[in-house]
Amino acid sequence: MDSSFRWNDKVVYDCDSFKRQLNETLTPWKSEHFGMVVLEAMSAKCVPIVARKGALPEFVKHGQNGFLFDNLKELENWTLKLMKNEELREEMGINAVLTAKKFDKEIFRKRLLRIIKKLMK
Repeated sequence: MDSSFRWNDKVVYDCDSFKRQLNETLTPWKSEHFGMVVLEAMSAKCVPIVARKGALPEFVKHGQNGFLFDNLKELENWTLKLMKNEELREEMGINAVLTAKKFDKEIFRKRLLRIIKKLMK
């Protein structure tokens, strides 16, 4: 599958190459209800740059483990900031992994069981 971003049949950039180079995840859609794609990317040490919508701001903490944006100018600014600062990408990538671990399937299962047991009392 071609991962290039195209405009009028001209390759603007190769997405896979771009992602490997930046080690970040861009999700410039208007909203996502929970953000499993984002969490999966975070577990791979990718720094998310996501819209400040849906549940994403609940686990993407602006400037700590990713960036939140409200408009295209902010999306551009945060992307460029990460592109230019390898140390920041590394630090935020580590924080992203730590955040993603909180949403591990086994941890979810244990939390759900605690809630169910509490409700059954």
